[in-house]
Amino acid sequence: MPLAAAVLLLVPIWGFPYFLTQDGPTHVENAKILLDYGKPAFEELRVFYVLNIDAFPNWFSHLALAGLMAIFGPLLAEKIVLSAYVLLLPLAFRYALGGLRAEAVHLWPLILPFVYNHFLHLGFYNLAFAAVPFFLVLGWWTRRAGRLGPGETAALGLLLLFLYFCHLVTLLLVLGALGLLAGWLGLRDLAGGAPDRRKAAGVRVIALGAAALPSLLLVLRFLAGQHTERSEEGPGFLERWSDLWRLQELASHDPRELWLTGALGVLLLGTALVLLAGTVRTRRGTAWDGLLLVAAAYAVVYFLAPVTVLNTPGSTPGGGTTHDRVSLYVFLALLLWLAAQDLGTGLRRALVGGSLVIAIGLVALRLPRYAEMNDQLREYLSVAALLPGHSTLLPISFAHQGRHADGTTVSWRVEPFLHGGAYLAVERDLVDFTNYEADLGYFPTLFRPEANPYRWLRGGQETSPPCIDLPRYDRRAPRKLDFILVWGAPWANRADPCTDAIFRHLDARYELVATSTPRAQTRLYRRGGPTN
Repeated sequence: MPLAAAVLLLVPIWGFPYFLTQDGPTHVENAKILLDYGKPAFEELRVFYVLNIDAFPNWFSHLALAGLMAIFGPLLAEKIVLSAYVLLLPLAFRYALGGLRAEAVHLWPLILPFVYNHFLHLGFYNLAFAAVPFFLVLGWWTRRAGRLGPGETAALGLLLLFLYFCHLVTLLLVLGALGLLAGWLGLRDLAGGAPDRRKAAGVRVIALGAAALPSLLLVLRFLAGQHTERSEEGPGFLERWSDLWRLQELASHDPRELWLTGALGVLLLGTALVLLAGTVRTRRGTAWDGLLLVAAAYAVVYFLAPVTVLNTPGSTPGGGTTHDRVSLYVFLALLLWLAAQDLGTGLRRALVGGSLVIAIGLVALRLPRYAEMNDQLREYLSVAALLPGHSTLLPISFAHQGRHADGTTVSWRVEPFLHGGAYLAVERDLVDFTNYEADLGYFPTLFRPEANPYRWLRGGQETSPPCIDLPRYDRRAPRKLDFILVWGAPWANRADPCTDAIFRHLDARYELVATSTPRAQTRLYRRGGPTN
């Protein structure tokens, strides 16, 4: 079974030229900028960018990609990072299971439907990979029941630091879990009354505090440099509940995925309710029932979390919803609690079998979408040879999600072509004017204020439809815009004022140099129109 699972997990990555995600291409682009920034031939990078060498979250994927890229090249480096994630997550989950019950390790296939989640398809590589150290941290702690010596405390501290550099939200979630588990076990120890058990409760708290202190100091330092504000209420309770029980954050490209993710939600929640009822009836709890408290606490955060805006001084405000980033962890904590119970052979087989069927079904539904996205990306990138190295490029997309011939979207919830121009930037050594990471304050690259295309274009590159001020860029930016790539041209609605303004500027200042085949979805324009 492990070999078959590995093959299943690797097919989406290695079965196609690209594993196309929404933001993943930009991670690859900025990792390459890190490698090329100091090279004499890349003077244009120093004109547009400065490096942001600070201890902020989100470093992991960029450093991993940059290190691998120096050996294997950009696209292969991305595939290796993705492969490491999809193989390490089940192994980390199995490691965490081993700290609960010896028999629990056989339940590791329960994690398979969670591997290709919505965050991975969005290209949130740091957030997706953070689940690996999340399970490693919990496994390290539970295997020792929190009774850590100096060396073990130091090791836990290093794991927490690694998690900080993956994703801030996941770090806070695991710290909350460890705190609740330490409290739960501490109460059991105090109830036992023996002096050695009371001492163990104190040792747990001291060791956890010492291990968490370095990462918490980094969190406080990072947040002190940000301005966080609540922007809106976000989805209501009923909408959040519907999204939660159906495990919507596992669904990405095909709405039919919800039938499978919903079945998984019913399977897991139903099993949990049956086991909980049995525990209450027999009054037989276990040492790891604190994991149910963790899942409940995560659920409270999920329902109460607002939509926030994170603003680094001098950068465009960013951020977004927190509840969706928490939703999967409600179930990941629940999986651990289920594994800590005495399930019996029949229930264990039902859970494992159901998880495998759902995981295979999700892959089967997505494979045609992966194929179609790769086919359309081939057309998107077909103009690469016409782009001179070290030039500037503005990709403008009118089909973020991709379009079939009948106009329907290729992807249901992901915009895989929004940052497709990043692959052109990587291949042809270009400056990409939709490098959104360089417009924020918590990624390794930053646009220089005087050369920031988001500033001069008024930041509408990623809206749908795009709404940008090309004349303003021409008047005020320090360097000319050499090429504009229009993606999804047949779907551009000239009745929209912003769209009409874009095409009028193209007609006046640029010349059309290429139109892709067979769908004519890509048009490449070069500066040098009739009134230029």
